[in-house]
Amino acid sequence: MGDRGIRIHNKLVRLVTSGRLILWVLPLILLMGAWAAIEGRRQQQKRAQAERLLQEGRISEAAEIVREVPGRRAHALRLVAQALDPDQPEPQPSPPLALQGIPWRVLLQQNLEKGRHQALLRLTRLLDRVEEPSVETSLYGAAALLELGRHDQAEARLRRLSADWRGHPMAGRVSRSLQLLARGARTLIRDRNDTLIGYLDADGQLQLLEGIDPSWLPRQLAERLRRHGQAGGLRLTLDLELSRISLASLRGRRGSVVLLDPPSGDILAAVSDSRTLRREKGTTPAFQQRREPASIAKLITLSAALRAGVDIDGEVRSMRCNGTIRYPDGVVWCPVGAGRVRSIERALALSCNTAFAKLGDILGAEALLAEFRRFGFDSGQLNGFPLGRILIPDPEGTQLGNLSIGLEATDITPLHSALMAAIFANQGKMPVPGLIKAETGVLGYSWRRLQRGPALQVIDPIWIPRLQRAMQAVTRQGTAQGIAPYDFPVAMKTGTGRNPGLPFHTNYIGVGPLPRPNIAFSVRITNYWSSKKARYATRTVSRRLLRSLRYQTHSLESAAD
Repeated sequence: MGDRGIRIHNKLVRLVTSGRLILWVLPLILLMGAWAAIEGRRQQQKRAQAERLLQEGRISEAAEIVREVPGRRAHALRLVAQALDPDQPEPQPSPPLALQGIPWRVLLQQNLEKGRHQALLRLTRLLDRVEEPSVETSLYGAAALLELGRHDQAEARLRRLSADWRGHPMAGRVSRSLQLLARGARTLIRDRNDTLIGYLDADGQLQLLEGIDPSWLPRQLAERLRRHGQAGGLRLTLDLELSRISLASLRGRRGSVVLLDPPSGDILAAVSDSRTLRREKGTTPAFQQRREPASIAKLITLSAALRAGVDIDGEVRSMRCNGTIRYPDGVVWCPVGAGRVRSIERALALSCNTAFAKLGDILGAEALLAEFRRFGFDSGQLNGFPLGRILIPDPEGTQLGNLSIGLEATDITPLHSALMAAIFANQGKMPVPGLIKAETGVLGYSWRRLQRGPALQVIDPIWIPRLQRAMQAVTRQGTAQGIAPYDFPVAMKTGTGRNPGLPFHTNYIGVGPLPRPNIAFSVRITNYWSSKKARYATRTVSRRLLRSLRYQTHSLESAAD
């Protein structure tokens, strides 16, 4: 070593022994460590993003993100993405493959629910190749094969399961579906809560399973199901438990009950007693039976007055009800005889005919008829369901008075009554009713919601609080007082009428529970020759119904969703 080399050597020794070399090297080490941490974090974020895209079904985007990412987990993600892409050849990996940390169970469920059955089957094959065949892959593989119409292979997959796992819910669902398909089922039918209720056979006939009461389902259902029978499965809007308690609330009374989800128009229940069904042969009374609306039409008169800008409070305060209002051609009677009416809330609560007949006179026939048409009268049908009719197109005198209070001049069905109630829980919109919620796969996991069109804006949302307060007065101190449980508050309107030649009938409508109602209801009771007995029967049925509904929190929340 020369003198120069000795000098350099001695200088390095002095730097090392003095610690000054560390001051030079440490920043470089820290910089390299920070870069490595940032790069690791970036790759981790890419892997997480790819996993999220795989769950969303955006396979090509996920594959592109991890294409250049190193590591065993990224390699596994690339293989999973390849398996989920039907346009790519199936991967043929050699075990072991690092699947730890990859949410493959979530991917299995997501692909089943999204109806990506071919991708689901390919994923189960990948998992079987790199791991020991598991319960999950056998179950999801059987489900995918069933949805793809490969029934024998689905049964073979199920046979892989031990006896302990054959009672698993998914295994039971696959096995039950295979049995029904072997029996001749073409389309499996489930209610809104995923309860299997029956199937359409090859002839399009609805076959109900054991334990399903036909009276829980409207007669019109089978005909509507046949229109969508090409699907592997259909999910109804009907809730079997709500249908059961609605029918039970009638308990010997003649009539119909309809329950609706106000935002969507989903028909949750539409039932009638057995005698009404026998009398109304070949029809669905809850959808087609026509009677005059009676005093529930006073809500339409009140809405027309708000639209016309009438000083309702001022007009009503000046009114006095002596039991009659006279016209040149006759008299409109008011059984209330309320004396000084004082307020519109009191007039609606007592159902004073005089007050609303006088409001009708102030409005005139043209404005009042226009309001009835906004509420669906004379519209024919809505999504195939009949709506009410205007029977007297040019009312004058007592006819105008009767139109204002819902007598003689119009008729309405129970379903239309429930749709009318839904307006007051749906920002003034009348929803489009429906019985079928979605087309599904055979197993009911994947489903595509059927579109019905937008709700119809009937009244200004700004009026809803005023109208709800008036309807609450009906339940607090009026004709519906004592019907609703204290822990299930509702807003209601009652009506009692009688079509020529027929016994008395009632229409009770409402929404609840307040302050954010998520169900609209209509109760119609018929066949009483005394108005007092008709009202008593309807109060009894409505009380039973509302007391049962307060315990159906889960079903009502599902309806709101």
